[in-house]
Amino acid sequence: MWFQRSRSKWLVDGDQNTKYYHIKPTQRIRSNQITLIKDANGLWTDKAEKIGKLFKDFYQDLFTKDLDTYQWLDTVNKFPNLSAEVMAKLNSPIDNGEVKKALFNMAPWKAPDPDSFPAGFFQKSWSMMGDNMCNFIQKLWNNPASIKEVNQTELIFIPKVNLPTQVLDKFCNTSGQRVSNEKTRVLFYKNTPKHSRRELIGISGFKEANELGKCLGMPITGRSPKSKDFNHILENIRNKLSTGMLVIYLLQKCIKEIHKIQRNFNWGHKDEEKHIHGVNWKTIMHMKQVGGLGFCNLNFMNKACLSKLVWKLMSGENNLWSQVVKAKYDRENNNLVTVSAKPNDSGLWKQIDNIWPVLQEMAYWDIGNGNSVSIWKDCWLKSGHLINMEEINSSALQLVKVSDLVDINKEWNLSLLHSFLDMETIEEITAIHPPRDYHGEDACLWKGTANGFFTISNAYNHTCNVTQDGGNTKSWKQIWRSKVPERI
Repeated sequence: MWFQRSRSKWLVDGDQNTKYYHIKPTQRIRSNQITLIKDANGLWTDKAEKIGKLFKDFYQDLFTKDLDTYQWLDTVNKFPNLSAEVMAKLNSPIDNGEVKKALFNMAPWKAPDPDSFPAGFFQKSWSMMGDNMCNFIQKLWNNPASIKEVNQTELIFIPKVNLPTQVLDKFCNTSGQRVSNEKTRVLFYKNTPKHSRRELIGISGFKEANELGKCLGMPITGRSPKSKDFNHILENIRNKLSTGMLVIYLLQKCIKEIHKIQRNFNWGHKDEEKHIHGVNWKTIMHMKQVGGLGFCNLNFMNKACLSKLVWKLMSGENNLWSQVVKAKYDRENNNLVTVSAKPNDSGLWKQIDNIWPVLQEMAYWDIGNGNSVSIWKDCWLKSGHLINMEEINSSALQLVKVSDLVDINKEWNLSLLHSFLDMETIEEITAIHPPRDYHGEDACLWKGTANGFFTISNAYNHTCNVTQDGGNTKSWKQIWRSKVPERI
């Protein structure tokens, strides 16, 4: 029971009845208690009865529907029609195997049912209660109205407040919801004149805000991140050093501070008590096979995480993020074959511009239809790029794609190849299959993995191998494999 109340999923089931399990739920209960609250008049109260009434009144007002009617707006963003095969599967009767599979996929000791029995109770008792559970689920399936016996929850979209602006009125009529004046804030661009701000605030009825809070730990603003935006990360690392690695691009100042925290922890610094650093920190961050301890280098991990974003652009992914970046920064309208950053560009784009050439060296193309691959700028031969672009005098020749190198019979156009390439290069080209439409799209692959898929871990290892001196890796591997105490 204490294990269930502790809600510690990372512990192994069946641990002893230790003090930890008694402290954890007590600590959680204390942190979840509300002992003080401010009412609508701005006055604080600590009376339990009044706190309960304030909550009740607030949610009664919040979850009260009005009699307004809303028109249905058909948009392009909607669910696709289901096929007849899928509809048949949805309408087919469920069997006992499906019921058991669904039950055993549940976390066993999470929130229990109203009868206080969690999913783990039914999983452990399946041999005795399985038939009864399956019969109960079959009953609900055949008579959906009986679901009210076990589920009294009602989900409602709540209209809130009318807005005078046309766009928000359309949103309210479409969604059936209203926007709360109390919760909504307006963040103006820094160059917005003060009189325009006052006018817009007066029309909307909203309050002005200097920031819109955070999403996934990052401030929701259009500016580049500053060092103070990462203070919460530094504090978290101080409180719990072993929480894992970071997946956002950090500033160098923050990285130095995190490394300092790691060094102090590794060498046992406590407050005013200092210890000698026996080994240079850069050596410790080296990979084990080159004489280090394999501590994560945040500079390298920073670049590896950013490389994942760059790879999405380079490999031609068409998700929303890629579309926005291409629309803003594809200045030459060449599908980001080449990139460049200007002084006024965002900090993220400048970092992408810095790391782009590194990823280009690790990318190669598997030819499909040949429509996406430049014969000069892209790496599609084993020997690498053909020649330097500056050596090509003809602007028309610079735009040639691999698909342009075949004749009407979809075979390599040897006469064209002989007109501007040497014999050795021609032999390498003719050794691969000519581009065909039925081969599908060209695929951008990563040299660091056997299957050609990009991974952050491989990008990190590549950065380490490029930057660190390899030394005698064979000797270091033998040392780490030795069956001796790790610490002498």
